[in-house]
Amino acid sequence: MKRVFLSLSGLLILSVCLLFGLPVSAEDNPTVRVGMYENSPKIFTDAHGNPSGFWVDIIEYIAGEEGWNVEYVPGTWDEGLTRLLNNQIDIMPDVAYSEERARLYDFTSEAVYVSWSSVYTRDDSEIQSILDLDGKTVAVLADSINAVGPEGIINLTRQFDVDCTFLDAHSYLDVFEMVASGEADAGVASKDFAGLHAEDFQLIHTPIIFQPASLRFALTRYAELSPSLQDRLDFHVNALKHDGGSILYSSIERWFGVKSEETFAFPEWLTWVLTSIGILFVLCLFGLYLMRVQVRRKTRDLRLEIEERKKIEETLNERERTFQTIAETTQDIICLHAPDYRFLYISPSCKKILGFDAAELIGSTPFELMHPEDTERLQTFFTEDGGKGESLFFECRVRNAAGDYRWFESVSNRIIDDDGTVTGYVTSSRDVTERKQREMEYRTILSATSDGFWMSDRDANLLDVNDATCRMLGYSREELLRMNIADIEAVENREEIRAHTETIIEKGSDRFESSYRRKDGSTICIEVSVTFLDIGEGRLVVFSRDITERKRIENLLKESEEKYRSLIEYSGDAILLTVPDGGIVAANPAAVRMFGWSEDEFCKIGRNGIVDVTDPRLLPLLEERRRTGKASGELTFIRKDGTRFPVEVTSIIFTDSQGIEKTSMVIRDITERKKTEEDLLLRARMLDSA
Repeated sequence: MKRVFLSLSGLLILSVCLLFGLPVSAEDNPTVRVGMYENSPKIFTDAHGNPSGFWVDIIEYIAGEEGWNVEYVPGTWDEGLTRLLNNQIDIMPDVAYSEERARLYDFTSEAVYVSWSSVYTRDDSEIQSILDLDGKTVAVLADSINAVGPEGIINLTRQFDVDCTFLDAHSYLDVFEMVASGEADAGVASKDFAGLHAEDFQLIHTPIIFQPASLRFALTRYAELSPSLQDRLDFHVNALKHDGGSILYSSIERWFGVKSEETFAFPEWLTWVLTSIGILFVLCLFGLYLMRVQVRRKTRDLRLEIEERKKIEETLNERERTFQTIAETTQDIICLHAPDYRFLYISPSCKKILGFDAAELIGSTPFELMHPEDTERLQTFFTEDGGKGESLFFECRVRNAAGDYRWFESVSNRIIDDDGTVTGYVTSSRDVTERKQREMEYRTILSATSDGFWMSDRDANLLDVNDATCRMLGYSREELLRMNIADIEAVENREEIRAHTETIIEKGSDRFESSYRRKDGSTICIEVSVTFLDIGEGRLVVFSRDITERKRIENLLKESEEKYRSLIEYSGDAILLTVPDGGIVAANPAAVRMFGWSEDEFCKIGRNGIVDVTDPRLLPLLEERRRTGKASGELTFIRKDGTRFPVEVTSIIFTDSQGIEKTSMVIRDITERKKTEEDLLLRARMLDSA
């Protein structure tokens, strides 16, 4: 009977081991090599030279449960990872999991601890955001996850185009020493190390928080001992997590000052139920086999579901970190409001832009900071329009800490729950004071100019007009803004206006004359200069000038011009129409015959091409004309064939009908007269000598 009982007991133990996956044998007292580095309070060498810290507590507990002999291998962080890669140690604690590292090492499935990183500076530093690191020197722990990881500080600065210099350190102590000594402007460290040592170095943390890390045990990949170590580590860490009084929670409280919360413990009755199931399994081995097959299938499905949920959680966490980073580093002010518009959150940029700490404004409403002239308008705006659309766009003046008002452009989006109830608002505001000042200057200029100005869209609908346009056409501003250019155009119809507009858009600009119809029915002549701006849906910017009087004068001048044209055409003297700087505008036929140049050639060569510029009489004659408006005298001119000949020239300065200053030159060839004078002088000398 005793032999039967022992056999049944042995079978029961074997069955329970099969059911719960417990090992039935193990290597006796194996030596496990554990890498360690100086990162107090997580893992470090104490004053007596012994390994100590949070990770050492966990390792010693598991080693005691498993009967391992632990051999600690000290070194730097880099050396520990290198030894793990080369199978010189079996376990490296305090390693943040990442996909890149998972290709080099094996990791336990269970995370032991979760930490994050921050940027620390001296208390006189002005570094408050990622953008403030531009041009700075930052100390980091070499090859650490918070330095070179996908979410590490190096990748984070690259994403924001921040140019800074990174200095590698062998430990976090070295990082803090570099910052304290001034060798680095800032340093990156885990929140646990900094919580214990930042005050010793008189360093403070900045608002730059990033890279939450799941800290686990890392093992040598493909090493013979790694699978069994990984299995036992996961088993014990999982058990410690479910025991609120375990060494895990007491060590967290001891080293990090964080008290654990009550955790779930298996009730005693559940233990009896599981024991009964084990006994039933012995009696129903075949049924248990079928159950194990189903459990494996369910476990596989559950593992796939868990992995999918983890991916979703990681995606959500990544988005949350991205949104947090954007909110913490943006140059705009991002706010979260309650339904009654009280501030629930304000981004740190508020301090830089308005001079207020975000905490000062939490609980207040934006209306308390608005200019009195804007407050009532926007309260009405939000009350009437708050429920009509998902986004509200508005501009207002906001008081800063110095008491000055700044213009802000804002967009507010509603937060709506599944029932359609508005639970809050998210508002993004941008300081547009400089733009508003430019707009006011622009308005002042447009109001002061005597030329007409208006802006229209591609369909020729008027969008903006200045006061001069209103005076010119006799309409009020409100009337014109309800009109189309076709309503005032007196020359082109709508189809012609549409075709003309397409030509302007294609060319980019145009200048032309037209006639517009005033409100009283009269028409005026207009000189138009139009430019197409490719902004938004496209805008046509138009400047116009009333040239009615000028056109009347031109018509009168045209009549008198015909009278004088024949005199110029048939004159025996050369007549040139020029401008004061020497350009030639026109030449009559006598000038063409005298010089041998065509009229087009005259216009190309200008005055310096026909006048001997070395003639000492030239400059005094030009100066006299500039001073008195007219001049005459003798000069030497040059024909097309290069021969020089004497002329008698008369030149005056006048202003044409368009207000352009021009000059006229009447040139007479005095070659024969000069020859006669020379002959007379020669004869006179001969008579004197006789």
